[in-house]
Amino acid sequence: MQTLTLPTPDDLHIHLRDGAALTRTVPDAAAATPVPPPL
Repeated sequence: MQTLTLPTPDDLHIHLRDGAALTRTVPDAAAATPVPPPL
């Protein structure tokens, strides 16, 4: 493979929080993260 084409901008990051907000941020982010199919 010599070329990688991303069809949309690559903005795959999350701002994690502290304390009580962290307990909500992580489960929401995990639920929204797509899981690639097995190879």
